[in-house]
Amino acid sequence: MSGPGAGPAGEGGPLPEPSPPDAPLTPRAAKVLHEAARLAALQGMPERDGRPVVGVEHIFLAVLEEEDGLPVQALRDEVDLHRAIDLVLRAMGSGPRLRPPGSRPGAAPPGPGS
Repeated sequence: MSGPGAGPAGEGGPLPEPSPPDAPLTPRAAKVLHEAARLAALQGMPERDGRPVVGVEHIFLAVLEEEDGLPVQALRDEVDLHRAIDLVLRAMGSGPRLRPPGSRPGAAPPGPGS
């Protein structure tokens, strides 16, 4: 058997818990993770080892905040990023206090020369 839930060599059973990544980060990736931790702390996430527990939603919001990053550049023309941020915040049950800096609900994305 293969796929999710399959153990080593198809033996079945749970997959081993992944260990934390130890790969070096680019400065931008480190900045995104720092911002994700800040957002998690603002949301009041529980702490582990003195740091807030960061969820994928926090990382996603922090990635969207990086306006010069590749993900935002790739999505900018196809996705209303401000609406995406609002939808994620709503799903998280969070209000404007978690809104990443520079994003405003219902605001049009900055145009050329802004």
